[in-house]
Amino acid sequence: MPWTCAQTGDCCTVPVVMTPAEARGLVAATSTELHWRIGPGDKVSLVRTDTDATCPLLGPDRRCTVYAARPYNCRRFACLRDQGEALVPGGPLGCQNAERRMGDRQARRQVIQIQRKAQVWARKHGWTDDAF
Repeated sequence: MPWTCAQTGDCCTVPVVMTPAEARGLVAATSTELHWRIGPGDKVSLVRTDTDATCPLLGPDRRCTVYAARPYNCRRFACLRDQGEALVPGGPLGCQNAERRMGDRQARRQVIQIQRKAQVWARKHGWTDDAF
């Protein structure tokens, strides 16, 4: 059975780096006041002003409030974890759960499909091929 996102918002605790074009898209998609950190290569990251580690755009229902405008790094994230399994962040895909399942042909195919779709979107929003 294909993996589907449980939409717990657990993955929304990892830092998200994005292009200025993606940042402008987030600003246009929300009325929430956003705070940014400028990084190397003209990339920016969204930061919180309080001690909460979650993304400031995660709603009280643990769902993304700007899902349609979410940046590339959010679009490419696929944890592939089973129902009830804890999220283990890290690794090239952003989640160790996905890394462990890459031996499974169906899971690998799903990750590749998610990555390709996200890369097409990312190129339209300022990412270059060397970023992949």
